[in-house]
Amino acid sequence: MQRPVEPCSRYLCLACSLPQEQETCYNNEFPCMADFIAALPQTEREVIMRDAKAEGYTMIGAEDMVMQLNNLPYFFVTSDQREGKLSSLTQNNPIIPFQIAQTQNFSDQVQSLPHYHGRPSQYSSSKCPLSVLLSNLEKEKVLHIANSYRGKESQIKILDVGATLAGTIRHIIASAHKLPYHEKLLMHQHPDFWEFEVPRNVYTEKPVALKIQSEELIDLSTDLDRLITFMQGGKLKNLDVWDMTTFQYERSHYKEWFRSLEMDWRDFGIKEYVFKGTADLLLTLANTGQIVVGDFKRARFQKNSFDLQTATYALGIEQMASIHAPGYLLVLAINRYGNKPQDYNTPVMHIRLLQRDDILIKTAKLKGIFLHTLMASLIQDPSKFLKLRNKQRKIRISKYGDKEQKMHCEDLFTGSPCINHQNNMCKAVAEIIKNGGNLEDLLIEPFQPWA
Repeated sequence: MQRPVEPCSRYLCLACSLPQEQETCYNNEFPCMADFIAALPQTEREVIMRDAKAEGYTMIGAEDMVMQLNNLPYFFVTSDQREGKLSSLTQNNPIIPFQIAQTQNFSDQVQSLPHYHGRPSQYSSSKCPLSVLLSNLEKEKVLHIANSYRGKESQIKILDVGATLAGTIRHIIASAHKLPYHEKLLMHQHPDFWEFEVPRNVYTEKPVALKIQSEELIDLSTDLDRLITFMQGGKLKNLDVWDMTTFQYERSHYKEWFRSLEMDWRDFGIKEYVFKGTADLLLTLANTGQIVVGDFKRARFQKNSFDLQTATYALGIEQMASIHAPGYLLVLAINRYGNKPQDYNTPVMHIRLLQRDDILIKTAKLKGIFLHTLMASLIQDPSKFLKLRNKQRKIRISKYGDKEQKMHCEDLFTGSPCINHQNNMCKAVAEIIKNGGNLEDLLIEPFQPWA
């Protein structure tokens, strides 16, 4: 039965479609997301409540995303910016939880791949190329080695950043399928409230891997060469990709530095690229089989890198399940632009419809291989890391009207604080490089820079 999504009577950072009544919300037989928050450690509970209040959002659970997609008048957009009504796809063809990850054992499939060459979530990190590499380094290794060069009085700490913690906790709550320390499923999945009767752990937070195999790499090779040439300052010649503005933006800031790296994807001997990540929700259209990927975002506005990320998940799901989907729907639940503190607004849904041969799909593959080439080039010559870091760390007047003097890294181009600057990760890695350390020693174990 369709119910409106309403604020939770216990926590304003939550909203759900369940009836806000004593016998349901407070019944121990059927715990809910509010009970899950209550069971969190106090520090984590305070982080998410404080973040939701400051950013003006309220989060929804997996079931509410499905309910809204099937019942509210949403529009989708294609990669060439045409719009259509979502109901034209879902009429008599509901979006339902996709149980393919369980039936095909995605976890074992992903674990059977010993290495990876990148994560789809890195697409949005690439506005600072150093951040892409830093996300593939082991923090404990970095901390240990960086501090081995320092005395007890000047030890570096890798700090917890509130925005990152809040995003992680938010994902845990939205996909939690049972109350911590108990074996009771949350009421959101109970048949009295959830028409599909599928527990969250069947279709949320699922590991996904996409392999770009050698024969496909041959097909992409000409465009890869053209992309790298363009990013190093060359002419845009016969390169057909989606959302060229993203590449142009990075090129305008880094073309000379890209050129100094002498990047060539062939130099690292990779014959088969593997990209691993975790999809928030795996869904499908009941009767036609389109793959639907749902993703919760803390951001206040849509970024095209989010579409590249979720498209990679969709391709990985199709590949791992050995199916031939007629198309893909990418659904992003994003905080509303213009939220003010204590607005407690529910997310806006950004929905992208892709065809099988969509140009966005090719672009996602090109982007992933380009970013791997960038990371491998830095690992091979860490001095280039220091060169870019020193160039960017200049004091300037903020362009956002607050008249403050800020380091370039502190509000990197977009006004969003650089996480790796805030948590001292970039500082610690620079310390290691200055002392002759090897970046390959700092990598998360499965990341493979070259064959």
